[in-house]
Amino acid sequence: MLHLLGWVSDRRGAVQHISSLARLQTIIGGAQIIDLMILVVDSTKGIQTQTAECLVIGEITCPERLVVVLNKVDQLPPDKREQALEKMKKRLRMTLEKTTFKRFEIVAVAARPDDGEPIGMTLLITEMFPMVYYVNI
Repeated sequence: MLHLLGWVSDRRGAVQHISSLARLQTIIGGAQIIDLMILVVDSTKGIQTQTAECLVIGEITCPERLVVVLNKVDQLPPDKREQALEKMKKRLRMTLEKTTFKRFEIVAVAARPDDGEPIGMTLLITEMFPMVYYVNI
């Protein structure tokens, strides 16, 4: 049986659809069975105020395992993509070093690029797999 994954998105739209209190109650309510936190960050915008809020919730509910998903990498200018991603990853690493997360991975993806196949999704699954506990019944 696969335990629940904690999924926290720093997208402002997600915040607008559910009140902070309701979101916090939902997350805390399921905290006992969260094996992994997945933090989705829009790579075109980088770290936002709500990113820090999500990290605080993650530290409370799942302080050991985190995967940061830098989404929408296909929307970065191709000639500056690698440089922009490295800069963002460096900033994220510096931020995460100040948290309780013992293990974290940062994976760049484009789940639904306009011009082709998804980018980085196989790597994302590969990075998540060893962080999730399985219980044989």
